[in-house]
Amino acid sequence: MSAVESGVQLALDTELGALAMDARVCVPLRRAHELAVWVGEGRDLTPSGVLAVSAAADAIQTLGYRPPVAEPDLDLRQETLFAAPVDDGRDLARRCPELMRAWSLALAVGFLRRDGRRVLPGRQLAAWPDGDDAQAVAVWRAAYDALTSLRLETGEITVEFAHALPAVPALLAADDPTPLSRLREGLAYQLANVCDDDGRWRRYGEAVGTAVARLAEFGAVTVEGATVHLTPLGRRATAS
Repeated sequence: MSAVESGVQLALDTELGALAMDARVCVPLRRAHELAVWVGEGRDLTPSGVLAVSAAADAIQTLGYRPPVAEPDLDLRQETLFAAPVDDGRDLARRCPELMRAWSLALAVGFLRRDGRRVLPGRQLAAWPDGDDAQAVAVWRAAYDALTSLRLETGEITVEFAHALPAVPALLAADDPTPLSRLREGLAYQLANVCDDDGRWRRYGEAVGTAVARLAEFGAVTVEGATVHLTPLGRRATAS
């Protein structure tokens, strides 16, 4: 390998190492991994495919999740993509948003897998977070893709949020950094034929803020004042 090729490879390795370092400190991934480690060799599931009541209660207590809500927190003024399943007493897990966020992410990235009425360790569990740098970045990318394609259980997902979450990274990719107000304007322009009343305009504006917060939680963006920036992980994700 020539000196130039060695220099290029070193730069690429250094960049990958920095991305992997950021990926490994992603808080949602750490929480998902923590839940998967707690699952151990396996746990029982309800007929709807979430942790059985006794297992969910143990996870909530052991991992320090906030206590389950008494009822799904629904805002009936907003259209929703789906409503929470009816709770017949067997789906305690579904009433604990923190548990469900970690649960759905652990399944999405391969920390866990379902096998009939059991949940078992997934293929990615043993290698995280101490696998090689490329694998760490790949697991983060799987988490990002699951988030932006709305495959994670995040509570009630409104139509407005469903539009905003995938749109924000695309808008940032075209103009990074971008003031939060411009992101709202960009989404409004895309949805000009959808927003037909002031209430919906307001909800779309709020949804952009929520989407930015969720992307920041995953390490895809940072917010400085009123300006939103893509992180190196976010730039990599939006460029490919």
